[in-house]
Amino acid sequence: MSNETDSLLCVWVEPWGTDHWMRPGEVFTVATAADAEESPFNVVVHDQGISVWVNAGFDAEVIDQEGRPAACGHQRPDGFDADSRWLTAWEKGRTTELETKEV
Repeated sequence: MSNETDSLLCVWVEPWGTDHWMRPGEVFTVATAADAEESPFNVVVHDQGISVWVNAGFDAEVIDQEGRPAACGHQRPDGFDADSRWLTAWEKGRTTELETKEV
């Protein structure tokens, strides 16, 4: 995957909740050992970044464009609280409160 935005972009790897931050123009690869017939990932794009959900029974590694492992917290911005990631306000006018929509 590549970051085609002008901002840092977070790639969350679930179910472990690890965060890996991509600078503009960077490319990451999420790799796992899986048979071709298996579906190792589900990918979700949302306002907090990209979540790569690794299906049960698999492990995954995030690799940067230089082929090096990008460990949890890779390029994490100062002040970002990974423990409350859905309630962050570190970028572009987001609030610290969850927004709710009436249905």
